[in-house]
Amino acid sequence: MVIDITEGLQTQTQECLVLANISKKSVVIILNKIDLIDESERTQKVDKMIAKLSKNVFSKTNLKIIGYIAISTRDDYFSTIYLPKIKQIIINYIIKISNQEKNDVDVENIEGHSVPFCMQVDHSFHVKGKGNVFTGTVLSGKVSSIEIPKLCITKPIKSIQIFHKNQKSIQKYDRAAICIKGLKINFERGLIVTPKSFHSTKMIILSVEPIKYFNKDIKSDEKYHFSIGNSTCMATCTFFCSRSDRTCNYFNVEDKYDYVDILPKYIVDDRRFFCLASLSEEITICKDIGMRWIYVASKLDNTNNKSCRIAFHGIYIDSLLKFKFPNIKIMKSKKKYGIMDRVADKNNCVLKNMFKPFSNVTDFGNNSIAIYQLDTNINKQITDTRVAVEILTKYENEARYICTCHLVSSFGTTGKIKVNSDDFVDSDTDFTSLNLKKFTYMAVMKYEKCFIKS
Repeated sequence: MVIDITEGLQTQTQECLVLANISKKSVVIILNKIDLIDESERTQKVDKMIAKLSKNVFSKTNLKIIGYIAISTRDDYFSTIYLPKIKQIIINYIIKISNQEKNDVDVENIEGHSVPFCMQVDHSFHVKGKGNVFTGTVLSGKVSSIEIPKLCITKPIKSIQIFHKNQKSIQKYDRAAICIKGLKINFERGLIVTPKSFHSTKMIILSVEPIKYFNKDIKSDEKYHFSIGNSTCMATCTFFCSRSDRTCNYFNVEDKYDYVDILPKYIVDDRRFFCLASLSEEITICKDIGMRWIYVASKLDNTNNKSCRIAFHGIYIDSLLKFKFPNIKIMKSKKKYGIMDRVADKNNCVLKNMFKPFSNVTDFGNNSIAIYQLDTNINKQITDTRVAVEILTKYENEARYICTCHLVSSFGTTGKIKVNSDDFVDSDTDFTSLNLKKFTYMAVMKYEKCFIKS
């Protein structure tokens, strides 16, 4: 990571820092432009910058800093002194981690276990008389024939090369070139995989971690630029979280989740946040290759924005495949407002303005209804249901709680309902002798509505 020693962290450097932190990479910090500092102050300023970055920036990330080096690309010594130093730092680190990983067990080498072949292609070209050559990095598996999901093509492999040397097979992490005979296509970036080992989708479920450097609200129903694998496209997001009364460390389709309008900048409780993303185009996902699919979501609309444009990130969890995924229970808290119309007896009364005429109220039978008394006479202001909702919402915080009741049934066809409560006779208010012209008694029903269905 290159940092201008005279400017410190700039917008583009900050975004590089965010991306490196998301991918949990080990980095070499290069402090550039030391030629702009007076030689007598150079050592002192370099040490000061390293201490400042270590304390204020890198200590708050997951990055592993494997070395600092101060250079000047305009200096005559860059290619002879500075560049070899950078290379040596990287080589020493690679040797170190290679020794540590010798004892690690690769899941693909366990007898009886195999994963699909998946290669991330970054370039392709046509060779006359031979076919198309695809170059890229192997992410998993072994190969005999391949499928190109983006083009719906399945072909056998003619030859494989690694650094211009023919190979019989390739494995995970190899940089290789694969030649496919009888193919002439325009294909730049994407995946080539074992046939039928993938699926394409436009609806995906993701875990969510907000980026603290993003200074705008992250809202549901807004569009973001999604980057996952080789794909970048627009997506409309719906955020939701696990219930606050329980800890949920994973996504379970059987659970109920709360709809989230604005994502909190800092997640401080046990809730897990998720995103249902509706993509503008299909992406290819190979879930069974033994790796996590990391994504980043950004706001790239304004190129003149000087602040961090990466909004949130996370990992791919699952896809919404038509006919193969049940409804997701994303619940949105809602309220219905009404006013007391008449008192039937000491345990029953009639409410109006809560439902429209001819409404089916049976689905709301399990929801409690709170009765409040308003200190101000607002009966004359309430002329219809729409006005009632506006006025009662305004006065809700000023109202005095009376009791809680439950819906019994509809009352006629005008939208009125009959409610019951044993607390009517125990409350401070004598409901059998109410003067409804003097006071307004407000009813508030809290309920949940399933916001998203697949």
